[in-house]
Amino acid sequence: MTPEGVQIAHPDRLYIGGEWVEATSGRMIELVSPNSEEVVGRVAEAGEKDMDRAVAAARKAFDEGPWGRMSPAERGVFVRKMAGELKKREPELARAWTAQVGGLASFAPIMTGGATATFDFIAGLADSYTFAERRPSTQVDTAIVVKEPAGVAVAIAPWNAPYGILSSKVAYALVAGCTVIMKPSPETPLEAYIMAEAAEAAGLPAGVVNLVCGGRDASDHLVQNPGVDKVSFTGSTGAGKRIGEVCASRVARCTLELGGKSAAIVRDDFPIEAAAAILGNTIT
Repeated sequence: MTPEGVQIAHPDRLYIGGEWVEATSGRMIELVSPNSEEVVGRVAEAGEKDMDRAVAAARKAFDEGPWGRMSPAERGVFVRKMAGELKKREPELARAWTAQVGGLASFAPIMTGGATATFDFIAGLADSYTFAERRPSTQVDTAIVVKEPAGVAVAIAPWNAPYGILSSKVAYALVAGCTVIMKPSPETPLEAYIMAEAAEAAGLPAGVVNLVCGGRDASDHLVQNPGVDKVSFTGSTGAGKRIGEVCASRVARCTLELGGKSAAIVRDDFPIEAAAAILGNTIT
């Protein structure tokens, strides 16, 4: 079940290892509209076994598959194709955001269009970014610094900007040569489903992009998996602290974007009317 105007082939399944598979939990997550409090969709709920399956698929794709061994330019071709598939589905992405978040339908195209444009821009970095460079060295005539992919990356996005935040995490990881496990918020997972379908349509190798939707316990299990090399998380400070502790305990990389809503400080010598006008048009 998906909202009107959002066509997802397998909302009752997870995308793991290039296949749409049933969740071992046998459970579904209900998506409730903040506007009407009605159920507007249902997606498969991943359990701990599903999280492990996703890590195993991403690990195999990175260790044994072609993705990490491709040149950045070769990867960029695939990521651009994925961006093209996402461009085709911007109307659906906008409807999904409105239905799940309860945001203004008039604002949704701005959110989705900007995110897709950013995804395409990141794809272009495959050609322009310096992945290997020569640097002076006191030990040898020339030192070559090569930037290599971290490995298996987990991308965890919040409910409020599920497409924009998740798509950036995924695009950067793919261009770098990582394989990715998408773990969207259980309140807003539909954009991740569309992204998984876009990856499939673009022909990305099996296991390079995976999708699991689950609650806090299953997500905690995911970041503890020793097969995960990198976690990119945007969300609450409490959850971020937990992820930081888990990653530190096994010396895994993590990037944490945490906290509240970017409080503004207005000094007493600044016109209050002007401050209100500026802040009223600002998204924080």
